[in-house]
Amino acid sequence: MITVLFPLLFSQTAIAAPIRVAVESSSSSSATSTELAAQLNDDTWYDFDATVVVASDIDSATELAAYDVVILGDSGYNQVDWTSAMASALATWTSAGNGGVLS
Repeated sequence: MITVLFPLLFSQTAIAAPIRVAVESSSSSSATSTELAAQLNDDTWYDFDATVVVASDIDSATELAAYDVVILGDSGYNQVDWTSAMASALATWTSAGNGGVLS
């Protein structure tokens, strides 16, 4: 995953399109997710297009195709909205060379 993110974030050439970021939110971290998306969108060095999503918004290849990076918040403990479909879709997505971040 990290090898995919470095070229996106540390390229010497300008990136023409924004870096599309999905910030996964649950009921326990919705405020934090919203703040993170706002901070990314406010960045002036990189052109981020961050969107807050819930697990059901990123549980298929078609849905994940809309993003360059996915940020899963919190530790993952007690994330009752995370499903095996989401995990499978993310595993396939990252195996295909797409980026992901787990915080």
